[in-house]
Amino acid sequence: MRKTSLSAHEKLAAYSAFAAAFIAVTNDADASIVYTDNPDITVHIGEYLPIDIDGDTHVDFMLFCTDITPNWSAGVLIGYYTGFSYGDPSNFAIGYMGILPYGSALNEGDLIGPGAGFIPYYTAFLASIYSGATYGAFAGLSDKYLGFQFVTGGALHYGWMRLDATVDPVTLTLKDFAYDDEAGVAIPAGAMESPVPDMHFEAATDIIGEDAGTAHTNVVLSFSADADAIVTINTALSTATAGSDFTFSDPTPVAFTAGGATVYTLDIAIIDDVDIEGPETVVLELTSPTGANIIAPSTFTLTIDDNEAPLPPNISFDAITYSALEGDVLSIDLSASEATDCTVDIAVNAGLSTATEVSDFTYSGTPLTFSAGGDLTQSFTVDITDDLEVEGLENIVFEITGVSGTCIIGIPDATTIEIEDNDVAPTIAEVTFANASITANENAGSLSGNVNLSNSADCSVDVVLSGGTATEGSDFTFDSPLTMTFTEGGVTTASFSVPVNNDAVVEGDETILFTLENASGNCELTTPPGSLQAIIIDDDFEAVQSPDAAGIIVYAFGNTVHIQLPAIPDDHAHMEIFDLRGRSLCMHAISEQQDTYAVQDLPEGNYLVRLHYQGMYFTKMIYIQ
Repeated sequence: MRKTSLSAHEKLAAYSAFAAAFIAVTNDADASIVYTDNPDITVHIGEYLPIDIDGDTHVDFMLFCTDITPNWSAGVLIGYYTGFSYGDPSNFAIGYMGILPYGSALNEGDLIGPGAGFIPYYTAFLASIYSGATYGAFAGLSDKYLGFQFVTGGALHYGWMRLDATVDPVTLTLKDFAYDDEAGVAIPAGAMESPVPDMHFEAATDIIGEDAGTAHTNVVLSFSADADAIVTINTALSTATAGSDFTFSDPTPVAFTAGGATVYTLDIAIIDDVDIEGPETVVLELTSPTGANIIAPSTFTLTIDDNEAPLPPNISFDAITYSALEGDVLSIDLSASEATDCTVDIAVNAGLSTATEVSDFTYSGTPLTFSAGGDLTQSFTVDITDDLEVEGLENIVFEITGVSGTCIIGIPDATTIEIEDNDVAPTIAEVTFANASITANENAGSLSGNVNLSNSADCSVDVVLSGGTATEGSDFTFDSPLTMTFTEGGVTTASFSVPVNNDAVVEGDETILFTLENASGNCELTTPPGSLQAIIIDDDFEAVQSPDAAGIIVYAFGNTVHIQLPAIPDDHAHMEIFDLRGRSLCMHAISEQQDTYAVQDLPEGNYLVRLHYQGMYFTKMIYIQ
């Protein structure tokens, strides 16, 4: 009697030396992503590679390549195998169901986490070749990512492994892998380092009365982490004076700790003096971060309203920001809180502006003069230059630099003009098929393929019939070439449909091959050009028969299924055992007549035994108790 098995002890021992050579790299003690960089390991036909994802000496997954039948070879990932105590029942890969469960080939940056499309099978086919036709999303590709979930420490974690795959012959090459050590946290494919939190002031501005006592502002971290930064007073932008208008104890640095709070409160003590001084400002800045990125607002401006009366009229800008296009002419308004005789000086803050005076803009009509008997609003003009340079968004910051007469500077004392560039370089889009392969049942009526652009563009491309085993006209209809047309600002995905003929011929699964050619306009083909394999699944089979009627003996004894094949011919037949969830527990090619097979250690429950040869399926339900 020969016992079937899903692995080989000799191959596992041979690869343990490779597994021991893996090098794990983490960023620091609090890093979330654990990255493992190992020497590239290639698995050939008949070889197995155990993978310990988290370094706890327990094998989580296994890669292997095998000849399933004389004309069918495959590279496969296994996430659970009780025979050698591998993996866990929840160790699955992201994938899709075709004829078999297949693993999906992800691109760098694709998110791997809850709801990502994990297939609930312990086995995921990655690349295979059957009678000269290739299958599997990894077939013939390099540097693609397989997303997986696995159990470690009693909890579910997510990760990726980077693979190359060939199909003639079938090989799998493991390059590196990583997982997030926080349970249930998604990880982008290819991510090797943990994210860095953002730090900023909770609010950009606040106004407080001189007699309020204490002002407060918060520094916020986007998520809990070890991080710090320096908070300083920008004396160049502040109009209030430390010591006479306020006191601020500089907390050097503002420090956060991993697992701790994400808000740090700063206090500014306001001094209630007797000077008539109008509104004054204190500007705090975040600088010199460690373990964090400083983002806007990186400054906090506190305005202290003077409580001494009477105050002179104040002059301020009517708006904090303006939007403009190149070629626009803007009128910028300033207003007096009441009628007064006052002259106001306006200047460009070159340090805060990204646009350049003369080449990007000019302005006129300053200084501004207010009179007690005149209007409360005065204006100056800004001409935006319409140049031909592609320069992106620019801004001009105008500020009140001084006043004379009976007036003071009010708030806002500055305004920003944001200039939107109208010169855009044409963007060339890459055109590809959305998938490397698609499948449809013969009785579906049609199958659909998608052509993708990397971005919207005016262009066209031909979908060309380039081969396959199906016959155009009898198995399907397609008028080649089919021109797909896209427009700038329109969709980036277009579909085409291929009618499929539901005949009654028992012919097996057939393929149709398409290529992309003749890209024109603002798009180009990828290198190498994209191709698409469509698989028509034949739904014509000879009648299913009972194994007993065919002289095949199938029975259960204890926790073992026994199969005796005294009459079955040697014609590339095979057997397979499924549980009631449809998961394949054992698959074996039948090599000789009179063979007897036993599959042991099956838990209690119902199982389906299926045998296939000469286009016929023989099935029997078995109960293990």
